[in-house]
Amino acid sequence: MWKSAAGKHDSGVLFPSRRPLADCAVAVGLGTLFGLVSAGQVHLYGHAVGRELAVGRLIPIYLARWYIWVALTPFIFAAARRWQLGGDTTHATRALNAAMLVVTAVLFALLHSVLSALVDIALGAARAPVPLAVTEHVGAFFVTGLVVCAAIIAIYHAIDYYRRYRSRELRASHLGAQLAQTKLQLLRMQLQPHFLFNTLNAVSALMHEDIDAADAMLAALGDLLRAALHGDGAEEVSLRQEVELTRCYLDIMQLRFGADLAVSIDIASDALDALVPNMLLQPLVENAVLHGIAQRNMGGHVEVRAERADGSLLINVLDDGPGLPDGWEEGRSDGVGLRNTRSRLRRLYGNRQRIEIGNRAEGGLRLALTIPFHTTSALALPAA
Repeated sequence: MWKSAAGKHDSGVLFPSRRPLADCAVAVGLGTLFGLVSAGQVHLYGHAVGRELAVGRLIPIYLARWYIWVALTPFIFAAARRWQLGGDTTHATRALNAAMLVVTAVLFALLHSVLSALVDIALGAARAPVPLAVTEHVGAFFVTGLVVCAAIIAIYHAIDYYRRYRSRELRASHLGAQLAQTKLQLLRMQLQPHFLFNTLNAVSALMHEDIDAADAMLAALGDLLRAALHGDGAEEVSLRQEVELTRCYLDIMQLRFGADLAVSIDIASDALDALVPNMLLQPLVENAVLHGIAQRNMGGHVEVRAERADGSLLINVLDDGPGLPDGWEEGRSDGVGLRNTRSRLRRLYGNRQRIEIGNRAEGGLRLALTIPFHTTSALALPAA
């Protein structure tokens, strides 16, 4: 088993990869290419100096020499793996490892010269006795062998560095996604007690005025909690579910305000299956009710609209309340619900979302929300 400097085992046996057979095929292919190129170069050189050498005779010789490097490569890789130059090693350790790699290159260059001499003798390319043939090969090919061995060691370290880099990138990506998901969960968890406390306060206020209405409000609150928990654990739910949750909330508010609160919900049929953040609508409608309708003695009207347009889902929440006060600044005067909604949308959709708030010409407030239209969850969470 191959073991990286980080202590992780990989399935590659000969090469630092999870595809050892493919790596072997690549190594043999490169050896064949270099062998053919070397044979061609020698043939052209011989032709240029008047010593014609047959290509058919040169090819097996130079293929054999390069195939020896292919056969030695796994062992050179093993030495390079043993004497790492990167990772969490100290300067002293790196210096020692570099010295050992120099020794490794010298030994493998000598070994290649010896094996090349033996192959040349077997192929009839060297007529000298073995000791003399080996000496000639060492003298002729030792420096080249050092260069080739150093290149193989460098290739190993380049592959190892790339794998370490990709591994760190992948870990960072996973950690970023987990962090973003955790923050989203925290934001959503803040919303649930927020509307619960607001509703309980409404029940408490109504207890002194109408016990039956307060009892009905508690029953409606139970329905609201069941609807809220229906999508528990899911960051996105269908707009249909969000509308159901919002209706439960509005039922409670109508028990509180009675005929003073008029509600209309207009959702395009092709928008109902769109996925939206869990508990998206309720805090927006709650803002319209509490900061719009509740501020008027005569009551008022809240309207929710949603439609699909140009690959986006457009949601509008409108009221005919007093509108934005003087000095209101977007992003600084938001309550818990709207502030958390902004944060969640940024984390879920990045710059593909938009919230616009402004006074309506006919009076009241308009909140317009735009998010990407999608019916299958395939969120790529932006980095936290």
